[in-house]
Amino acid sequence: MNAPMNADPSLPLFVYGTLCDPHIRALVLGQRLADEALQRVSAPGWRAVYIPGVLYPALVANQDDAADGLLIEGLSAAALARLDVYEGNQYRREALLVRSGNNTVGAQAYLPRRAISANAPRWDFEHWTRIHRSDFLREEFPPAGIEKDNGERTDV
Repeated sequence: MNAPMNADPSLPLFVYGTLCDPHIRALVLGQRLADEALQRVSAPGWRAVYIPGVLYPALVANQDDAADGLLIEGLSAAALARLDVYEGNQYRREALLVRSGNNTVGAQAYLPRRAISANAPRWDFEHWTRIHRSDFLREEFPPAGIEKDNGERTDV
């Protein structure tokens, strides 16, 4: 089931979790994105936390925090459709603001449909990559391998 959309699809997409991984992003989109399409940003007023019982995060409102992530520009309708399928019915695409340096711009992001405690453990991409990435790939992409940075294909 596709994630319900309540954001303008022409807005760039803010990603803060597993889609920050270039290999996962390429598996989901079916292609690698050019570096020019990606920009490091933060979403003030949000915190990325682990969803209890799973290996991926969600954003929760927290006025004293800012979630780090990437802003993806120029996604096609087909790419957004693939992302909606990947995110599934646990998330909905909503509008929010992100900041890059002194600039604040509108974006869309996948927010959880269910309530998640702001006290849930904070999501840490580097920690997740070291500890959980392999398990996540086996669960989410079982028959697929993943390309190494040098372009070789390997099983996970």
